[in-house]
Amino acid sequence: MRFIGILFVLGIAACTTLIPATTPPQLEATAGAFISLDDEVFDAGNFRVNYPDGWRIVKISVATAPLEVVFAAPDNEMTIRILEGLHDFPENTPDPTRYMRHDQHDLSPDVSVTIIGQAPIAAQETLDRIFEAVLESLLLGR
Repeated sequence: MRFIGILFVLGIAACTTLIPATTPPQLEATAGAFISLDDEVFDAGNFRVNYPDGWRIVKISVATAPLEVVFAAPDNEMTIRILEGLHDFPENTPDPTRYMRHDQHDLSPDVSVTIIGQAPIAAQETLDRIFEAVLESLLLGR
């Protein structure tokens, strides 16, 4: 019985050399923007930005669209969105209980970004402080 088990294991081991190890086609050409993260920096390839401590990072763009990422506060009350390209804004914040600010910058001749922050009115000063830090790191990370 033991001999049959050993023979079976040796047979399986011999067959593994017959199966070539190749990368699946879907991994050869993964669509979408390159991004990388470390403890402080979100790197989109075209731009780098320090994200706020303790905030979640959510990439919400589809693979074939320009990059759109959201930094969300732990309580989900404040968000900062960064979008590749220049985008239009509504004249007023649609929800009167929410504060919104936005800015646009050309980081290089080929890269423009739009940054949008939202928070409850009561958190306006906190959002402004965090927004300015994120914006500064975005502009310095060019």
